[in-house]
Amino acid sequence: MALNCLPIPIVNIPLSFIIAKFIKASAVAAPITVCLFKAAFPLYFTFNILTGKIVAGNLGSFPVLEIVDQELSLVSEFVFQIKLLGITYLIGSMINFVWIGLLTTLFISV
Repeated sequence: MALNCLPIPIVNIPLSFIIAKFIKASAVAAPITVCLFKAAFPLYFTFNILTGKIVAGNLGSFPVLEIVDQELSLVSEFVFQIKLLGITYLIGSMINFVWIGLLTTLFISV
């Protein structure tokens, strides 16, 4: 579940399998869990940004340049905004990965 916090879309499923084999957990349940929680990605994405902004402030924000005589499509504007988040998003995703992983491990081991 914690692997969904990391911004590595294709690698999450094989990585969960490898980690499950390494810690001698269920090699079938780990990738299935990652696949099931993919639907919650917008929630994780927002949570990563909020956590990154709380911890790092506006470290990853760059000044927005005025775009003169150019209109961006909705997708282009979204990609541009994601690029502006950069380091803030990465810091948030790493912090959320660690604490959600620890919380899940403690919950399962009890």
